Amino acid sequence: MTKFAPPLAFWSGRFAALLALGVVWVLAVRVAWPEWEMNPQYQYGLAVPFLCAVFFVMRWRDRPDPEPGRGGAALIAALVLGVSTLLLGAIQSVFEANPSWRVLVALSLFAAVVWTLCVVFFAGGMPWVRHFVFPAALLLAGIPWPHELESAVMGMLIQMNSGIVVELLQWCGYAAQRQGNLILLPGGLLGVEEACSGIRSLQTGIVAALAYGELLRLSVARRWVLVGIGLAAPLVGNTLRLILLSLVATSRGFDAELVWHGPAGVVVLAGTIISIGIAGSFLARGQAVPAPGEAVSDLSGLSRWNPLLLVSAGVLAFSWAGTEAWYRSHERADESPVEWTLARQSTSGKAKDLKVSEQTLDILRFPEGFSESWVDDGGLRWQAYYFRWMPGKVGSQVTYIHTPATCLASTGMVLEETYPPLLYEKGGLRMVIDSYRFRDKGRSLYVFHSITEDFPTAGEEAPSGGAGIKGRFDAVREGRRNRGQRLLELAAWNAGSFQDAERGLRATLDANIQVKGASGR
Repeated sequence: MTKFAPPLAFWSGRFAALLALGVVWVLAVRVAWPEWEMNPQYQYGLAVPFLCAVFFVMRWRDRPDPEPGRGGAALIAALVLGVSTLLLGAIQSVFEANPSWRVLVALSLFAAVVWTLCVVFFAGGMPWVRHFVFPAALLLAGIPWPHELESAVMGMLIQMNSGIVVELLQWCGYAAQRQGNLILLPGGLLGVEEACSGIRSLQTGIVAALAYGELLRLSVARRWVLVGIGLAAPLVGNTLRLILLSLVATSRGFDAELVWHGPAGVVVLAGTIISIGIAGSFLARGQAVPAPGEAVSDLSGLSRWNPLLLVSAGVLAFSWAGTEAWYRSHERADESPVEWTLARQSTSGKAKDLKVSEQTLDILRFPEGFSESWVDDGGLRWQAYYFRWMPGKVGSQVTYIHTPATCLASTGMVLEETYPPLLYEKGGLRMVIDSYRFRDKGRSLYVFHSITEDFPTAGEEAPSGGAGIKGRFDAVREGRRNRGQRLLELAAWNAGSFQDAERGLRATLDANIQVKGASGR
């Protein structure tokens, strides 16, 4: 059989391996899918499994002769495969309650890669593992960065880009100043969003460089050079993009900047891909590409492991079904959610409706909601945000990550004090409210922030800071998954003290919160 044989020849009569491999990859991708689908920073991940399959097909054509793993090495591989199976199975139940926990994405994709390489080892030994390691390991490129690392890199890029832009604008004679993550221009404030910081195109550039290096079968050293170009191209492109948007906002107004914002991002992405393509073609000069040839396709070594692979698939299928049964057993059919809403004052002319930017909605995973501002009878100026996340795989922890302590600080405000949580009750609603005092341009700003569950746990207050490790595993033990959440944030200016702001808060909540029902638990 020639190396041009279709990849399905690998699985001829090996349906156990095909079935188990499919189950493993489906469950691994299932855990990563919400992050890939809903987070614009990682939407490139949707293409990663497809690239893995394409590159496996390409490498199949020039595979080496198989040397199936035997003896002690094979037993170690079997043990590793078993551990990977158990890990991936255990992740399913934790993921159901914590769909935005990035640790689970990393562990599930890593388990899938290790499991796949164990099967490759059974079939062809170490020569095949070395040959097919890249198509399998490329799946790891879809792992989201840890929030701390992502925030640190994002902050560094924002400061670097905004600093460069402010300097260039000042050289060109424009009055520009940096204020936190904002650029103060004569016509207003220009936000340096996360997309403009380069983080999204930075990650896309890395994956594109890895993929193009594999497509050209570059040497390891040349691939590293191409990855470096994949890092540099989006950084330069996004700096130029921010300069362009600043000049447009200064000369033509902020409405024109909004028009240019999207097309400029497309140009940066296209420029990154083109730069990687040109550089890769140049690096490929003079390098020989492996040619297809003859290879032995005796896969008897793999057949011996079919029982183990079938057991592995059965364990994973059981974990998937058992997870669903566990959570459904804790969700009574006769219970009803706490239905409440915040009345909009802008519809009656008492408040000004504020547009929530698409960038903010992207970060918060596209909830329903609104923002508005008004001045109450006591002279306090209020700004309110009300968002609702419907049940589903958009993680509940996204609401806990984006708190005033992190988000407002990025706009240049200074957190001065955190107060003990407040408790507000109305009808069947119990709301725990976190309270803060910020310094905003020399004035005190009191911020009240609350997250409530549509189906709160009986006898417990709504969680505060529920993204902790204990809170995550408590949710699994109690069979609680994301069945709907709401976030309410109110900010008050002109309050003489925290007590004045709290009184105004309670009066506002009494007047505007409408409770439609109570929990049936």
